[in-house]
Amino acid sequence: MNDHKPTEITRDDVDKFFNDLMNGEYDVKQRPCFKCGAKHFPNYGWCLDECDECYFSRFPNEEREAFFRSFLE
Repeated sequence: MNDHKPTEITRDDVDKFFNDLMNGEYDVKQRPCFKCGAKHFPNYGWCLDECDECYFSRFPNEEREAFFRSFLE
């Protein structure tokens, strides 16, 4: 029998996360992009050590637009 319930994130959970983040509990650092040198938080291009702008620049405009529009649909 599966008693698993979806995780519920409460306002208190979010507040605790941001308090911990601001107090240095998490090691979130900006890194320089390998390609352009801009500081960025690792995201899509993390495996190449690139900022998102450089990472997505390798794709045609139509593909980038479709990717970002998918979040709004």
